Amino acid sequence: MEIRRLVSLASVAAALAVSVTPAFSAPLPWLSYAAKFVCGSENAVPDVTIVSGRYRTVVNIHNPHYLMDPTGLPVPLTFFKKVAVALPQGEQVLRPSCKQQELLLADHALAVNCGNIRKLLALSGVTISNYIEGFVVIEVPPQPSEDNVPPELDVVAVYTARHRTGMSPDVKDYDVQSIDVEEVTPRSIIGTPDLDLCPTD
Repeated sequence: MEIRRLVSLASVAAALAVSVTPAFSAPLPWLSYAAKFVCGSENAVPDVTIVSGRYRTVVNIHNPHYLMDPTGLPVPLTFFKKVAVALPQGEQVLRPSCKQQELLLADHALAVNCGNIRKLLALSGVTISNYIEGFVVIEVPPQPSEDNVPPELDVVAVYTARHRTGMSPDVKDYDVQSIDVEEVTPRSIIGTPDLDLCPTD
């Protein structure tokens, strides 16, 4: 009788264990940086948010982490970048560009400028005007490590602006008149981003 009782208790315990096991496991977190960009020349017209001028943006990305594989060799940090163009409310909303995968070793950095942004949009078949604005989005997946936590990057956006050529004889074609530097903070993404990768050369 005692053996049967022990077997019965073991069966109940097993059933309870199965019943409390989650039906799914939560996806591992990703980090996202949304860096505002403004690129090109704008002629002032009614109901616009940007005044006449020439605008440039560059987004600097730096990896401060020393990731190593099990043998002690350095491993680059993997992340993805895409572009989301912001059009005035009432116009057709554009889908984000395809994504480019990037690899950065420790203490390495790269810059994403207006030319890179336009190229990424062209790879996605997006027709763009002379003036564009929106976000450079950087997504960092969990990296191979003990805790699988996506490490934070250093992301800084630099904005410059000047008058359009010909507005004043004292203004040179490439003299900067305004500069601003903004640090971009990350946020956790709910769900797992898609991997709509750009075509490779």
